[in-house]
Amino acid sequence: VDLLLGTARHGADSTSGTGAPPGATTTTGATGTVTSCRRSIEPAHIARAPRSTSCHVAIAAADADVQNAIAVAVVLTALIPGLWWVSSTRLVAARADVRTCWADVDAELRERHRLVAELIRSVGVDADPRLLAGLAGRLDDAVGAHGTPEAANEFEPPLVGALDELFARGLTPIPRSGEQSGRVDELDERLAATDHRVATAASFYNTRVEQLDRRQDAFVSGFVARRRGLERAVRLDI
Repeated sequence: VDLLLGTARHGADSTSGTGAPPGATTTTGATGTVTSCRRSIEPAHIARAPRSTSCHVAIAAADADVQNAIAVAVVLTALIPGLWWVSSTRLVAARADVRTCWADVDAELRERHRLVAELIRSVGVDADPRLLAGLAGRLDDAVGAHGTPEAANEFEPPLVGALDELFARGLTPIPRSGEQSGRVDELDERLAATDHRVATAASFYNTRVEQLDRRQDAFVSGFVARRRGLERAVRLDI
């Protein structure tokens, strides 16, 4: 029995040393030991490849980028014309305010011109002829060129200077009748009131010009103003 057990054990050891592939089936029968090269396949030995999600993530990211690009394009398509319309409307309104304020200034300047002409007629020969002629010449220049802020800046200050010089040097020493003196004093007061209204109207005008300048200095409004060829308004210094 010991001999038979030793022989069987020796046969098993020699079979396992023949290099049978792992997982091969070894069968011992009457004809000897038979090694089958067919592997035993068990479900636990099947290594299923993990499902990759990187491609799905990339596709989802690309879809999101496309959707974002479309949304941005739609917003810009609606935003740009809207900004253009709003900026253009505000520019037109601001320029209309400037024109309205200039109309007020121009009306007061016309009143000043009328009062100066009446003063020249009222004073007549009682004034210094040189100063009176100088005032008349300044008045003609202002009346002939009035209508624009540029003309007002150029011709109104000389007119005011000639008028002040006439009152300071040309009228005071000259004796006049009571009626004539009262008329001149009345014109002096009316001219002073008109000058105050001119200064007030010019201040309002310059405020509107500053507002228009700030609007035209803005990015969108400035672009619209340049595209439409809108020039800057002129400040008054009268």
